[in-house]
Amino acid sequence: MTIQDQHKENDGRSSSELKHEPGTQFPGEARRRFTKAGLATTGVLMTMASRPVLGCTTQSPSGFQSGNQSHRGVPQTSYACSPCYWAGTTSWPGGLKHDNPDKKNNGTKFQEVFTDCSKSSKYYGVTCSDLVAGLSFDSSNYYVGMYLVAAYLNSLSHWTPFLTTQKIRDMFTQWQSKGKFSPSPGVYWNAAQIVTYLKATWT
Repeated sequence: MTIQDQHKENDGRSSSELKHEPGTQFPGEARRRFTKAGLATTGVLMTMASRPVLGCTTQSPSGFQSGNQSHRGVPQTSYACSPCYWAGTTSWPGGLKHDNPDKKNNGTKFQEVFTDCSKSSKYYGVTCSDLVAGLSFDSSNYYVGMYLVAAYLNSLSHWTPFLTTQKIRDMFTQWQSKGKFSPSPGVYWNAAQIVTYLKATWT
């Protein structure tokens, strides 16, 4: 359902009536409740409360954690797709190869993209195709590998001009070595927070 359709469907009913209907959301009211709950005082969660109505951020990691929604120059747009999209298409950008269904494990390996991946890492030797499809070992890390691969493919497709492939690599490199990524001085994201940001870039 489009936003326009939702508005048409809501015609003739008061806000108080709609307020109690399952699935109905009022971004302004939700934001106020979110703030009152005291959750808007931490980096990632504060930005979640101030995300645009369409639910998509077009900010770099440093801008996202600060909650700054302003942009200079030409407004940026995100056309990012989820891991599910990339798992279901064999047309990948930048020369990256999806696994051939007839030949298991022949696609681009994770360490070919994230070149700092340690040989002792569980991610080493795994194909990007398997990761975006979801692997059990990745679940213990909030599927950070899955989301990083999807983000990398989005960036290669020029769908997230605010998020470079190098920044995505940096996320993994720092997280692998320190267990956290720093989007700006004094701010650190664990795997769950990295995933929160990357999910917020989807359209």
